Amino acid sequence: MVSSIPASAATSWASVSVVHDLTGGTTVQPGQALIAGHAYNVTFSIAVPFNQTNSLFQVAINQQMQQQGAQYWFVQTPSYAGYDSSNFTAGDKTVSFNQIQGQLVLSVEFQVPVNLTVKNADGVTLHFPQNNFQLVTVSVSGGSQVGNVTLPVQDQTIETYLNTYQQDSTLISSGKIASSYSPFVNGVLNQSESLYTAGLVSQATGLLSVLTTTAFPAPPTANSTSTYLAVGLVVVIVIAILFAVLAVRRRGQSGVASSVVSDVQKELAMLEVTATRYDKNLAERMKALRERLNDAT
Repeated sequence: MVSSIPASAATSWASVSVVHDLTGGTTVQPGQALIAGHAYNVTFSIAVPFNQTNSLFQVAINQQMQQQGAQYWFVQTPSYAGYDSSNFTAGDKTVSFNQIQGQLVLSVEFQVPVNLTVKNADGVTLHFPQNNFQLVTVSVSGGSQVGNVTLPVQDQTIETYLNTYQQDSTLISSGKIASSYSPFVNGVLNQSESLYTAGLVSQATGLLSVLTTTAFPAPPTANSTSTYLAVGLVVVIVIAILFAVLAVRRRGQSGVASSVVSDVQKELAMLEVTATRYDKNLAERMKALRERLNDAT
């Protein structure tokens, strides 16, 4: 039995039946994102609730989508009374049907542009997921939208970050890293999220690379715990500052860069409090680093 993924609108005429990733040769599961650069075949149903004499409804694929094969559209229910093959052009991005009560099943084949989730700002490449991308719209005569197919879209860079973050977020709870290192690990995770939100996804993944289990030996004593934690805190702070300053220098005083710096400064302030419990000298060093970051912006 094929699972149904409802379109976003509660009263939508449209609902997705199945999504095939033609590039990866897999079936996309409900909630799983499309990947920029991949080709897809999406099958969906349109439930027309009533007849409207001499009226048409249009089904359109998002204008940003690229043609994958010889055509976009495949009619899976040619017996639908509103389908007229003589007035149907499968290679057009918009196709029309007579508005007759019944169920129409269509498949649409397309390729997601590789740069759909990418934005360039002052020479820096940013990646932003499209969590509610409107792939297909269904509209009646007059332009009123009565249905849509909305799916999330991300790219390989975003997917790599999300997978890495998911794995690293369980390092403490799974016991792979001792809980004594929680301030350090949580600091890294928080900073990576700030970078990710700002679109600096590659940098966020790079920051997570410091969370390797071999770098966190089991602390046998309270004193060694303090030492390991102190070293770890300094490492994450330095890396976070380098990323933030890089963003500022390369992109100027933009809103996004300022936001990253603000997040880093807030995190540093919280880590200072934690460090004070272990080593006042460390806390003072962290404060100095935070002040340097403020001066650099």
